[in-house]
Amino acid sequence: MRVLNEHPAVQTSTLIDREIEPGDKRLVAYLVLAAKTQPTHAELRNFIAGRLPEYMVPAIFVQLEALPLSPNGKVDRTALPAPNADNTLRDGTFVAPRTAVEERLEAILASLLGLDRVSAEDNFFLLGGHSLLGTQLIARIREAFGVDLSLHTMFDGPTVSQLAARVETLLVAKLEAMSDDEVQRLLNTTDKKSRAACASPQP
Repeated sequence: MRVLNEHPAVQTSTLIDREIEPGDKRLVAYLVLAAKTQPTHAELRNFIAGRLPEYMVPAIFVQLEALPLSPNGKVDRTALPAPNADNTLRDGTFVAPRTAVEERLEAILASLLGLDRVSAEDNFFLLGGHSLLGTQLIARIREAFGVDLSLHTMFDGPTVSQLAARVETLLVAKLEAMSDDEVQRLLNTTDKKSRAACASPQP
């Protein structure tokens, strides 16, 4: 990809449409980095976004030691590995949860993925998530917040911050649909639970 190759950290690259999950195709850039460079996902994405329309900007950047070549010297696209947590460029700065909803979701994702922590801007599917885990995540979100998300929603917004924004929108809609009496009963129940928790003896 000519534009991506113009970045000083990129030695060479190629670009393909790849199905990350059934029905979920993404534009994936495979690249070999110049020595002693380590650009972030955001850096490369912003570099390309300033030069090309959105539909031509890769969603995923995969770092390789070398591009696989066929006997005739061209890039062997069938030999390009699937993106995963080990080969995918991520944003170097860890973004801690900024709201109570993000904090709860970060804990759920970390538990499902077997990780110590998950950045608020990490992509669930690039950390090893897949449709089966996504279904489990939806179930845990329903249990934690009482709202329903779809797998389609997760594909569109697979980071903690994006999921939190969707959960908050659904929570607001749920409250607005309640009568004043229902809201008051919910607040009373929450208040009783809080007081009971405060009154419980500490170990």
